Amino acid sequence: MSTSGAAPQSYREVVLDNAQTVSSVESSVRSLTYILPGRFANAEVVSEALYASIGLIGHYHDSILAREARRQLPHTPVSRFNRYTIALHRSSRLASTVSIALTVVQTFEVFCEMLAAKFGGKKIRSRTILTIETIKVVCRLLLLRLSGNRMLLHSQMPDREYDVTKMKPASAVPGTSWRGKRTGREHIPVISLAGSDESARAMQFLQARALTELSASPLQLVSRLTGLREIGEILFILRPLLYVLAIKKYGSRSYKPWVLSLLVELFSFGTAFNPHTRALKSSLTDLERDEVKRRAFLFLYYLLRNPFFGDYTKERLVAFSTSLSTKPVISFFSGVIQDYIPLWENYHFYTASGNRR
Repeated sequence: MSTSGAAPQSYREVVLDNAQTVSSVESSVRSLTYILPGRFANAEVVSEALYASIGLIGHYHDSILAREARRQLPHTPVSRFNRYTIALHRSSRLASTVSIALTVVQTFEVFCEMLAAKFGGKKIRSRTILTIETIKVVCRLLLLRLSGNRMLLHSQMPDREYDVTKMKPASAVPGTSWRGKRTGREHIPVISLAGSDESARAMQFLQARALTELSASPLQLVSRLTGLREIGEILFILRPLLYVLAIKKYGSRSYKPWVLSLLVELFSFGTAFNPHTRALKSSLTDLERDEVKRRAFLFLYYLLRNPFFGDYTKERLVAFSTSLSTKPVISFFSGVIQDYIPLWENYHFYTASGNRR
């Protein structure tokens, strides 16, 4: 085996044999990034570099540990979101590649903006933002097509569902899985469920993998879009790019980009509702309902976007954080709010999308 091939395999073995330690280190570094801004010169750049790096490394660790978790803990329930996301990745290599590319871009977008602003000035920063938003739109439109015109969910990568505290070092657990020759997929044999409570564990295993909605395939957990809902989804994808182009034309102090973005998002959001009952359409699946609720939360970001932030929100946030500063324990949160205000005010990607921390 060549050195280049041995290094990743050695790293995989270290991760598999030290799952709890790896997870603990990730959590500690991620927590550190929340308190770094404002602590020293360029602290926000260091914080964002750490946050983006640990996020990307976390996804890589998940790709290693998830398979081992399925082998050791086959009875662990699998969420609808993960069933759908994994099925989408398996539907085509291009869908998997685009999903990974979009995740990487979203993970490093703020860091790239910070570097552009620091070393290139306003002009380079503006071009960087436009380039990143264009790449994201292209990736999302591709995913819309590759998924069969299905609603894009909040993330393109499976969630971490396994409990690392219940995992043993991989070297201490005998191999029990087998790989199908035709599909190449890994399977857990029923014999791996053997134990003092075989029937209960077998039932857990079957329930964990049973579809709770009437669908022939995990991809059917998100329905195909047609009519106004399809138009609304396309507009939702285009909205961040339209927002940037409007800022480029009218300036960041104009309310025109802010209002345009809000109206486009409201129209997109409204296509998920029945115009007569003003309730969510009955045809929406559970995953789609969860995504609509998440998108409703995204409207709060308009309070943090200029010029509304500078004219209204900032003053009230400063007053609120000042009132907290005199109270024991929670005064810590006052400092965090004050440290983040310049980031919300000066960096586009901190408030432009719902993929922030």
